[in-house]
Amino acid sequence: MFHITSEMQYVKFQTGSGKKEKTALTYCKKNPQSSYSVMKDDQNDYLKNLIFRANEDIAVIENLYKTGPEIYPSSICFHAQQAVEKFLKVFLVFHNVDFPKTHDLELLLFECQKIDKSGFDFNFGSLTDFGVSIRYPDDFFMPDKEDRFLCRNIALEVKKVVEKKIIR
Repeated sequence: MFHITSEMQYVKFQTGSGKKEKTALTYCKKNPQSSYSVMKDDQNDYLKNLIFRANEDIAVIENLYKTGPEIYPSSICFHAQQAVEKFLKVFLVFHNVDFPKTHDLELLLFECQKIDKSGFDFNFGSLTDFGVSIRYPDDFFMPDKEDRFLCRNIALEVKKVVEKKIIR
């Protein structure tokens, strides 16, 4: 499991305006010498929280899948969409890219591809729809076995790709 540690080294640097700001050098314990990324404290905290929430969605998917995927099909797909959305946002935040408030996975994927095309060749199909519209009673759709399987696997694959790219 990926963790950005809470152990940080702080440095002072001078911005273009001449203002000195405190930033954090965050790193992963797997390879601390080569995985540094300079971030402001609030950005680092946001990234850690986003990673935690994305992994929380993955844990929910896995637990629901073990408990009975046929009992919780829409919840599995919903949390898969949420995990994918958050992991794509993790990649963008890690690379200091601003993005609009959106649940649109294709838009987030496009933004990720602007940074690095390799590995970001997903076909999300209708996964975006599970994020918002599928959650309301007037838009009742029950995902089938193939939907559950695909949504879960897409979420796990996006997690793997993003973590591989941000852990150097």
